[in-house]
Amino acid sequence: MKTIFLSHVLSAETPGFGGKLAFEVDVIKSMTRGDSCNESRWHMSNHVGTHVDVPFHFAEAGDTVERFEAADWIFERPFLAEVQVALGSLVEDGEWTNAIPKDCDLLLLRTGSESTRGDQVYWSANPGLAPSLGQWLRLNRPDLRAIGFDFISATSFLH
Repeated sequence: MKTIFLSHVLSAETPGFGGKLAFEVDVIKSMTRGDSCNESRWHMSNHVGTHVDVPFHFAEAGDTVERFEAADWIFERPFLAEVQVALGSLVEDGEWTNAIPKDCDLLLLRTGSESTRGDQVYWSANPGLAPSLGQWLRLNRPDLRAIGFDFISATSFLH
């Protein structure tokens, strides 16, 4: 079985949606200053780096993260789709969606956008998910519980 690492280490270089400062570290204690341990305080949005957007992020009545059980994040039938999409455009439903197994519970999209992660275009011209794709998935793949992708947000900064 092939393993794909899906996360990034948070750092001062972590890109933020819209070019916002994404992650800051304040050193509270440091052994080099004579403290008994190293300790830091992290400042970041809940919408930075590798993360999960729960329904509440886009719907006031949606579930918040604490309403999910740990087992809700275990997927047994993931599917990785290689999808070609230009920077700044939306991932639409089409022929490629027919390859998604009917019982898929996690859809991972690899678009190649990841290769621009260190550049401004990663957040300023990122691809996004077209509403029609969401509608198609809800109608045709009812077992799907989550979608992962290699771009910064489900919404394109340009749309």
